[in-house]
Amino acid sequence: KLCVGNTVTCVIEYIFDGSRFRLHVTDPELAEAGLQYANFTLILGGVASPRVGNPRSDPPTNSEPFADEARAFVETRMLHRELKIALHGTDKSGICAVGTVLHPRGNVGVELLKNGLARVSDWSARMM
Repeated sequence: KLCVGNTVTCVIEYIFDGSRFRLHVTDPELAEAGLQYANFTLILGGVASPRVGNPRSDPPTNSEPFADEARAFVETRMLHRELKIALHGTDKSGICAVGTVLHPRGNVGVELLKNGLARVSDWSARMM
């Protein structure tokens, strides 16, 4: 309701895996609501990429096959760039936003699918 056209301008701060990102809001339209410099986690709508492992967890977890490739694919195209994000809703916990990154060269989710680095996610595709 705060975003014009359900889009918000953000900088991609961190990439957890090919379909989950940490975003920093830079949209001046959200300054009045106190959300201009907020952070949130975005799940890329319609796709799910393999999870990257965590060597610091106890016990350490390994990455799923092609997780590192999917993360690198997204990092080279989006990390530390200011992009528009179309918001569609939240996950079932209400903590992570679900949306689409409006990249100038096209849909990153579609490119992940074309390159075999993600699969279709039914629950988030229904929100789009």
